[in-house]
Amino acid sequence: VTVAYTDLIYAAIDAYLAKEVAYSNQTYLQLGYDDMLKRINNNSWLQSEIDKTAVALKFSQPTTLNQLALYLEACDAFIEAVAFQKLAAKTLVLLPAEETDEALETAITASEWQVLAWLDCKMTMDYLELMRQYGGKPIPADAPFLDTAQFYRRTSNATMSVFESLTINEIAKSLRLGPEEVKLRLAKKDEYLGLVTTAQTDVLPNLEKYFGTGPQFAYATLAGSIYVHLRSSMLIAKYYSLNAELNDEMMIIGVGREQALNEWLNASEEQARRNIMLLSRYGIDTATCAQNYEYCRLMKTRTLADKLDALCTLQYLNTITKVMQRLSGAKIESSPSEPGSPVEGQTNVEANTPSEDPNQ
Repeated sequence: VTVAYTDLIYAAIDAYLAKEVAYSNQTYLQLGYDDMLKRINNNSWLQSEIDKTAVALKFSQPTTLNQLALYLEACDAFIEAVAFQKLAAKTLVLLPAEETDEALETAITASEWQVLAWLDCKMTMDYLELMRQYGGKPIPADAPFLDTAQFYRRTSNATMSVFESLTINEIAKSLRLGPEEVKLRLAKKDEYLGLVTTAQTDVLPNLEKYFGTGPQFAYATLAGSIYVHLRSSMLIAKYYSLNAELNDEMMIIGVGREQALNEWLNASEEQARRNIMLLSRYGIDTATCAQNYEYCRLMKTRTLADKLDALCTLQYLNTITKVMQRLSGAKIESSPSEPGSPVEGQTNVEANTPSEDPNQ
């Protein structure tokens, strides 16, 4: 049931994107390139949606750990919405005035990002509505939100430095292009790269604008730090640890270490099962975690894209369950270290980041 529901959500997202692409193409065919750009740049509707969502987040106050878990999910979706909005705006500004096939494709991609930002706002509101239906144990007054956030910001910064050194620079050498040109091209094909970079430079430094200076700011700072940590880790996982194979358009068409991917998925699944069980023992609701867990169990048997999606979701589960344990003050039972696949002894996405873990 969980997987069928998730598939339905993704189908709805695809339908919205298809509708936007159709509108853009229709405008282009009937009125031309310039009018299509005017239509895409006429995006005050998106800013209004983001402003409305920011107000809802700023004046929502989780008081229990169960509510906090949903509030962090809401912040995650909102941060992605703002990142999509700013990524689209940057992309549109850099478009050439003259029409080319590449410019046309890039403009339509930016229009899709705006739709995804709008959908993320809708998801944020859904999480807030769900949050209000939860009870549970109160949030400890001394919960270390900012300390935990600082750890994940440091790891994401280190991971992105490694990614640029190991992946971006190598691709740049092979294509005889500058690193910035490669980053720009790759970001059009892999949203994670564009979103992480934009979140780090344009969204997280400005969270106070959306959340104020109250406790919501601390929650959002933690959610944002986890957001960039997970996405940057997945960049290392795909392009380095799993040796992604790219076509001429820089799209992933395979991985050189498929067996390692399968083993990594199995190990991460087992760790997620343990972490969810530990969280449940402390009395924290794990319904959302359990649903994501069941979703991953099936998705890892599907296509490569589905497997990578499952790996990212499992990494999120293993991170958020440990974070919630730490915030709750619950004693964390000793368990095996973060599982990684046995590729040259260095497959774990966090192998290249600082070793200190605030959750231990």
